[in-house]
Amino acid sequence: MHNPDHPPGPRRMAAEMARLRTKRRDLALIGMALVCWSFPTDAVAHSGALNAQGCHAGSQPYHCHRARGNARPSARPETSALTGTASVIDGDTLAIHGHRIRLHGIDAPESGQTCEDAGGRSYRCGQVAALALADRIGRRPVTCIARDTDRYGRRIAVCEEGGRDLNAWMVAGGHALAYRRYSRDYVGEEAAARDAGRGLWQGRFVAPWDWRRGLR
Repeated sequence: MHNPDHPPGPRRMAAEMARLRTKRRDLALIGMALVCWSFPTDAVAHSGALNAQGCHAGSQPYHCHRARGNARPSARPETSALTGTASVIDGDTLAIHGHRIRLHGIDAPESGQTCEDAGGRSYRCGQVAALALADRIGRRPVTCIARDTDRYGRRIAVCEEGGRDLNAWMVAGGHALAYRRYSRDYVGEEAAARDAGRGLWQGRFVAPWDWRRGLR
């Protein structure tokens, strides 16, 4: 039995110090685990075993990972179908219930853009494209399913009327081009329109993406 009137020997002191160091380490780990659990990191994936709290306790800096159920939602486009009467903004943009919708995979001439017909006469090809789309839709309901959202906040969507893909219809009629920079979905329709000399392909034109860059 230890005599309180005499200091402990060297071995007992070493054992006591080791016990205190272990206790302090355990308390520190518990505190760090509580902080990590409250504020999980969103670090990139890496190797290393996790303990029961989802934390790395090995050679890596001590940190924890957010549980799947608590993950912050990522910024994803609205993917539900939007149906209603559409207003035509231009040859590749609609508005339904106040939502601007950019037709996926196609690029139509700009509203003020001019092209040349088969006789070399200038005409408002951007206006013609918009009128063609408006006539095709009429007042019938249009359904659009978003694929993405662009930097302007518009939904990038495939839109249908009466079961017909309007994006494809615009390209097949020569009123728009396949927007290869973002999709090759309508390359076949463009080739058919070019071979038949429909719409833009009857004469000369500048691609809409070049027109926006100032080429005339």
